[in-house]
Amino acid sequence: MLARRTLLAAGGAAALPLPALAQAAPLRELRIGYQENGLLYIDKRQIQALYAIEAAISGQLPEPRRQARQARSKPLLDAPHAWMLAQRRRLSGKSTLGKALQCALSRWEALTRHLEDGRLSIDNNLAERQLRGIAVTRKNYLSVGSDAGGQGAAVIHTIAETAKPNGLDPEACIAAVLGRMARGHPISRLDELLPWKIRLNGTA
Repeated sequence: MLARRTLLAAGGAAALPLPALAQAAPLRELRIGYQENGLLYIDKRQIQALYAIEAAISGQLPEPRRQARQARSKPLLDAPHAWMLAQRRRLSGKSTLGKALQCALSRWEALTRHLEDGRLSIDNNLAERQLRGIAVTRKNYLSVGSDAGGQGAAVIHTIAETAKPNGLDPEACIAAVLGRMARGHPISRLDELLPWKIRLNGTA
């Protein structure tokens, strides 16, 4: 299982520090490396190749996904990683590009964690889409009352949004989970109430 808190980063994490140098490179190129003082930049086609691999393995079980990423995706990420390490060593830590590369490299482990675990996605697009409804109604959460209330709301939203891709009605799933916990479902078997395990029309 994943650790209780595992830091993940989307591909944009490596690009975020670098738009300040955008005018130094053609718009068609990806914002990871830029031409500055003779440095090279990375073609966006390398990122497109990564997403093509993800499309090909979509829907497969975690282990085949992990194996495919190790064989096909890892080399595509190893190359820019080695490039960034090399350029970081030759640049001043106070330079604009040096700071940008250091920021990207500090996130590299989280950025590439999907290579080691086939359950993970290459980016956080799905999570961002699921949070959109919360963002639209965020003023409603001014009345949660406390940090504990906010954490409780987050738990409920997590159950609801995880129920959807598992083909469950969110309201029925939440009611079933809370009901079974209220009736004394063993704490040692809480994993049986996860949306991909629970049976709404029978015993969990």
